[in-house]
Amino acid sequence: MNGQPKLHHYAPQFYLRQWCDEAGKLVVYPLDGSPPFRTTPRNIAAESNLYTPLPGAPAVRDDHEQWFSGWEGHFAKVWSDIFDRGDNPRTRKNLALFLATLLIRHPAAREVVGEINRQLVTLASGAPNGAHIAIRNRHGVAEVAVADICKYAATDADGIRTDWLRQMPAVARRVSDELFNRRWGVVFAETDSFVTSDIPVALHRGAYRGAKFGIGTPGTLIFFPISPRRFLVIADEWEAPFMHYKLDDERVFTRRVVRGADRFIFARRESPVISEAIAEHGATRSALV
Repeated sequence: MNGQPKLHHYAPQFYLRQWCDEAGKLVVYPLDGSPPFRTTPRNIAAESNLYTPLPGAPAVRDDHEQWFSGWEGHFAKVWSDIFDRGDNPRTRKNLALFLATLLIRHPAAREVVGEINRQLVTLASGAPNGAHIAIRNRHGVAEVAVADICKYAATDADGIRTDWLRQMPAVARRVSDELFNRRWGVVFAETDSFVTSDIPVALHRGAYRGAKFGIGTPGTLIFFPISPRRFLVIADEWEAPFMHYKLDDERVFTRRVVRGADRFIFARRESPVISEAIAEHGATRSALV
């Protein structure tokens, strides 16, 4: 793996460049209320060795960053107009896989894998090696071999990262199928109106009131800022599988992005709308603690 980049980006640089000014910098708003600052996409939304597996780990490719950048290059040539052609099934299928990969490659997904592994190890503790553990999910009940749990369900940092990378392609394909089958609406603006974050694809419970919800749960909403003038909303409420809508109020979408972010909001220029949304979000979180 010599010569591979060590700073791995979970928000693609080509994507973040949509929010850059003429100098190639975007405005970064920390969610902790610190003053906004400017930087390049190269210096943000990245983590050292994020996609580096344990050496020699079975069934894990060791070129994830190059794999991502390879097909990102194809999207970069047609971004963001390609989303206007989302009524084409083939185009939409490719876009759904891209969105799924954005979700799965984020460090938050790695933490989910770590938590699942810890739960599996606890369940398998003391069970015979030939036994199976029944796991219930929204698709039904699946059985997992205790031997496989012992072999693959790592709980140390390097092992969790490797297990996450091993699962990534298959999980991305499953998630993309869920996204493809939902209803898509592209909201468009005539001026630069939308911001993005360090979690570009964000999930909200919407009308769903159950304890747990996911990509395919009826009533949930998925938000993805495509560019400063395009915003994808995946929602059951749309009248057709794919539609266009004109922006009414940018503040609604800014609040949605802020609520789905982890640490940073990215914008082309400073705006009081962003500061207000971050302050409002901070006040809401403080009230819930």
